[in-house]
Amino acid sequence: MKVTATDHGVQEGARRFVIDGSGPAQILLGTQSPVDLTRQANGDVMLLATMRIDAAPTGPVTLALRSGPGNGQVALGRMEKLPVGQWKTLGVPLKCFVGNVNMGRVDTPFVLATDGALTVSVARVALGTTADVTPGCAK
Repeated sequence: MKVTATDHGVQEGARRFVIDGSGPAQILLGTQSPVDLTRQANGDVMLLATMRIDAAPTGPVTLALRSGPGNGQVALGRMEKLPVGQWKTLGVPLKCFVGNVNMGRVDTPFVLATDGALTVSVARVALGTTADVTPGCAK
């Protein structure tokens, strides 16, 4: 995997990830201490990722949230709902991850994974209620 800076909002305000498809790969963000998202998971709060697909994936992609060994994931297919070359905010309801993850001890709130090739730029990962694209809870 190759990681470089790219512009979004400000110069070098995002990171571009080039995954060559030679094997399983993950883009993940972890925390220093586990975060309690129990209350947020009971409402309409979503895991938001502002991203741009620079080269469409050649294989299925998943978005996961982890708590130690617990891993809740949502299938994004080949990210067809995100147009290539445009910045969009993807939103997955936290409710989608409940059951497989201890929402009281989330230590890796963002894991984008694929076995195929993919080039994606990520500017922001946050919690919120407004997204451009909401793929639902497909497993």
